[in-house]
Amino acid sequence: YGLKITWSGVKGADTYNVYRKTKGGSYKYLGNTKKKYYTDKTAKKGTKYYYRLKAYKGSTYSVYSNTKSITDKY
Repeated sequence: YGLKITWSGVKGADTYNVYRKTKGGSYKYLGNTKKKYYTDKTAKKGTKYYYRLKAYKGSTYSVYSNTKSITDKY
């Protein structure tokens, strides 16, 4: 089980770092992926989460992405 977050990707990116927070909290690093999606296996049902990404190419990284909010209803 997990909450799947998807994005369109950044041309040339090797990997993406995924960050998550809840309302009023601060962003915490969840993990790294080479794919255009990440499955948050620690998400709790009924909780609204805010996700953002940082794209990497070697040691060069992007600014943070726009925030995407998701509530796991299932």
